[in-house]
Amino acid sequence: MPEFEFKPLGGEPIDKEYVRFRDGWSTWIIGKKQPPGLRWSPYEGEGDWRTYSLDKFDYIDFGVVGPRSPLAYRWQFGERPGYIWEWDGFFMPQGKLPDLWREVGEAYARIKGRRPASVWNPYDGSWREMRRQSSPQPEPGEPPNDRPNAELERRLDELISLYRDGKITDEILKQRTLELTREYG
Repeated sequence: MPEFEFKPLGGEPIDKEYVRFRDGWSTWIIGKKQPPGLRWSPYEGEGDWRTYSLDKFDYIDFGVVGPRSPLAYRWQFGERPGYIWEWDGFFMPQGKLPDLWREVGEAYARIKGRRPASVWNPYDGSWREMRRQSSPQPEPGEPPNDRPNAELERRLDELISLYRDGKITDEILKQRTLELTREYG
């Protein structure tokens, strides 16, 4: 007698990590404004949505993008006007969300050996390595940093250098610039 494999309706994987991935889209992303620092953290099979604040973590860009984000932002009118995130017109979550979850997992599997603290940005498809910041004490006589957006300026300068050197395309430059300006809001 042949063995039967149980498959849920719709082809979704039965996996607690996948359920967290799927439910996070409706809980924190779709139809909502972007929470600062929200990322999918697939670390060691305990994947979950987490927020990483800029004052506690360094977002280290190591040049990996993918899979592509299935999101587009749209202007919302009403009591609280602003941009909210919706599914891109070509992405139908009922059929493709399990595939997206697998693609994110496969991308992480390729980079986790070198960058185990990597997280995926659902808004633009980029990866960052998260490192908790240490609080360096200023040297005696060193003036405090009175430029509140010094880190933003530094990261934008890095992007422009990568673009000038031909290491990133015009589209990636635009995408990452937009992401940075949102992060530093």
